[in-house]
Amino acid sequence: MKYKQIKDLNASAVGFGCWAIGGTWNNVSDEESIKSIKAAIDTGINFFDVAPVYGKGHAETVLGQALKNESRDKIIIATKCGLPWSQDERKKTRKDLTKASIFKEIDDSLMRLQTDYVDLYQVHWPDPNTPISETAEALAELKKQGKIRHVGVSNYSLDMTRQMMEGVEVATFQGLYNLLEQNPEHYHNIPLQYRAREEALPFCKANDMKYLRTRH
Repeated sequence: MKYKQIKDLNASAVGFGCWAIGGTWNNVSDEESIKSIKAAIDTGINFFDVAPVYGKGHAETVLGQALKNESRDKIIIATKCGLPWSQDERKKTRKDLTKASIFKEIDDSLMRLQTDYVDLYQVHWPDPNTPISETAEALAELKKQGKIRHVGVSNYSLDMTRQMMEGVEVATFQGLYNLLEQNPEHYHNIPLQYRAREEALPFCKANDMKYLRTRH
């Protein structure tokens, strides 16, 4: 397995995406999910990308169960914030990157993941109703508290990322990119505001930021 540096994190070049283990796609058993996570570790994968919204907390819970007996300093947990859900039976998600919401989300994530910190905390989706400066301030405070080690953005434009960088160091930029689609134009029918190969990758290199590639 090859490894890449994300600041002081030595992350496997191939990560384990945890969307499916939340149970959203088909009937995925927790037992099989845990076996898959442990098999990934055996191959040298140490980077696990998850989010609270994957299965409304279930993916984080399963990942926490799978990793509870692993050496914490050898595992890199990357989770996200910004898509909380209502507590009624509908469990409807909303975009919320206010300081109060982020502080609640990180505590809930730490509990489900059975850890006292996450290595990478990513903003999942932009929140048009909350100033980026407020979000950056919240993330910077969580770094000071030791609950998160590094900050990342997902589904952000380059301009939004620049604004985030004014308030907190940004370690990663998660976006679309793969060998067959190096300059995707849409994600979930939403037009992208950058060209991955010509704009986003050089931007990340210039700012000592790793580009986390998704393959949608």
